[in-house]
Amino acid sequence: MRTLVVALVCAALLAPIGEARAAEISSTPIFGVVFQFLAECVVLNGGNNPVSVKLKIVGSHGDLLEAGNCYGSLGPGEFCSIVAGWQDGLSLGDGHPVSCVATAPSVANLRGAMVMHERVNDGMGGLLLLPMRSAPLR
Repeated sequence: MRTLVVALVCAALLAPIGEARAAEISSTPIFGVVFQFLAECVVLNGGNNPVSVKLKIVGSHGDLLEAGNCYGSLGPGEFCSIVAGWQDGLSLGDGHPVSCVATAPSVANLRGAMVMHERVNDGMGGLLLLPMRSAPLR
């Protein structure tokens, strides 16, 4: 009986040690000089199981520009993205680089990219967002 009690106490004390740590993949910092208008961070779950993913776009000084959690869980084959730029009142046109970070319990089946977009006239009075630079998440 005494052995059982000691084993249970040891198991209870050591159980928190086995907690999983989150893994990260990130892009290198990229920028589109004066033409950059919108920064987009996109990730794909290429695995067979849902995964909880958190995304963030950070500036050159580590400042958080945007964050999101992919609505809780990202299913197999599903994409998730966040953007930072004009809708947030941010000015990306000053040439400062930005990067993307994806955090999940496992990143083995995650693929993604950081994409910088420029705003151009479409010739009919409207605007288009065109990708101008990208960097993979690794």
